[in-house]
Amino acid sequence: MNRTSKLVAFMAMLGAAAAASAEISQFKMKPHALEKRFGPRIEIPCHTSCVMMGVTYPCIRITNPLQVAMPAGTSVHYQVPYSNPAEVTLQAPIPPNADFMGIPPPGNQGPCTAWLYAGLPDLQVVSASLVSGQLQLLVKNGAPFAAAPSSVARVRLAKCSQIELGSIDVPVPQVPPQATITVLKGVTLPAGFQYFDATADIAATVRESNENNNTFTGVGVCIH
Repeated sequence: MNRTSKLVAFMAMLGAAAAASAEISQFKMKPHALEKRFGPRIEIPCHTSCVMMGVTYPCIRITNPLQVAMPAGTSVHYQVPYSNPAEVTLQAPIPPNADFMGIPPPGNQGPCTAWLYAGLPDLQVVSASLVSGQLQLLVKNGAPFAAAPSSVARVRLAKCSQIELGSIDVPVPQVPPQATITVLKGVTLPAGFQYFDATADIAATVRESNENNNTFTGVGVCIH
């Protein structure tokens, strides 16, 4: 197989793979409604040509401009003039400044635009410990693109019988996407203390993609 035949075969393979994952999106929701539901819109560099083996050919090429990787499963939207918006779901992560290539170009050529929706933050207390009167929480934001604004976590102190002995509110600063931060607070433990758990965003001031994973339950082993 000569060089040209290899290039044609490679383009066909990429086109088939992308066509299987791409679908035309007829948005009936207005842009502000989409952002309210899916988070802020993030513009992404979009190009209409790719280069392989020194040969330039038409394709939709999207560059990740973010400081974090685009994880597999991310939905990326793109559009060229006089065409409907299209959507492709990434089958593998794209590192920062790397390209996703091989999306078959629409029939109409021209400048393309691409974007994704940042989604919502997802706060979780992934670890909690009490050492020498010092409370330490590890608070994670599992969202790939959306930062979590400052919030308050609550630590509930109790006996093994679940009789509550009080609670401690712990301020949590902004958590960047895909980041985990450590929060420390000195505490005085009440008499009879045996057990505690910790919940992120106790006041529900942060709109999250998952409101059901905020509580760390790994401390549910009684202290005797």
